Amino acid sequence: MDKEVAYLYTGGTIWTRLLVSLWSLRKHWNGRVVVYCATRDEYDSLSDVSRALDLRRVNLDRSDAQGGASLGKLLVIERQEANTLYLDCDTLIAGDLIAFRTSSSEMMTGK
Repeated sequence: MDKEVAYLYTGGTIWTRLLVSLWSLRKHWNGRVVVYCATRDEYDSLSDVSRALDLRRVNLDRSDAQGGASLGKLLVIERQEANTLYLDCDTLIAGDLIAFRTSSSEMMTGK
């Protein structure tokens, strides 16, 4: 499987942080990016952004994860493949992701 970078978007005040993080990521990563959205509202709000930054959106359809990152992260982890780098919405990418791009899934998962 190809490597991907994943985020969890639960709405609210993290919107601008997510946009800045995605923008900084796209400066250094042209691979697959998936944004897991807690509800349809978050999913729909990323429509234009997903086209502009070539993102894949996944609607978790779990209102109980909205605003509660802990539960949402557990839901995302269940869906992720071994070759996924999870980033928080306030993460800024300041340089090359070469360690992630060149690592093996064995190295990342310990399996």
